[in-house]
Amino acid sequence: MFNIKKTIVMLMVCSAGVASINSCAANSMIHNDRGPYVLANAGLANYTFASFWGNHVDKISAPTGDVGMGYQFNQYFAVEAEYGLSEIRSRANNNTMMFNTASASIVGIFPLTQGVSVMAKLGAGELFMVSDGDGSDSKGVGPFAKIGLGASYKLTQKLAINGQVTDDFYGILNVVSYTAGMTYRI
Repeated sequence: MFNIKKTIVMLMVCSAGVASINSCAANSMIHNDRGPYVLANAGLANYTFASFWGNHVDKISAPTGDVGMGYQFNQYFAVEAEYGLSEIRSRANNNTMMFNTASASIVGIFPLTQGVSVMAKLGAGELFMVSDGDGSDSKGVGPFAKIGLGASYKLTQKLAINGQVTDDFYGILNVVSYTAGMTYRI
């Protein structure tokens, strides 16, 4: 069920983290971490659907994936745009629903060592239902807020592996995704 207090606390924590990291970025020197990159992630998403009256909750887990691009301004700050796709099967009527998401995020990065860093993500986007199993296509579901935490490990100067947990809030739909992927500097 959607919990407004939990949402507000999580947004405040992520906002404070991103703000403090960005204040460090303003005082730092530009490092070789600057420039554009592409990314791809795959993992598992847990969907929690609640009715408008809150008396019915349906939880479904399904594979998810996204691709995107970003620009890192310095070792502490980046922006990203992502396109995601998930396919879930409803337990109630056995229909398959496909969701597309388009989102933009600011990313605060905190380097721990030369190759390891942790990150906080704060963003917004739009959710589209591509197909709901009854023959209709492309229904706009609406905007959403995104928060996330993750870690990254540089394999080479251009290639890194990463893992993250994101929470997307769509009103009566809450999606928590656990993904792993790669980032490649262009």
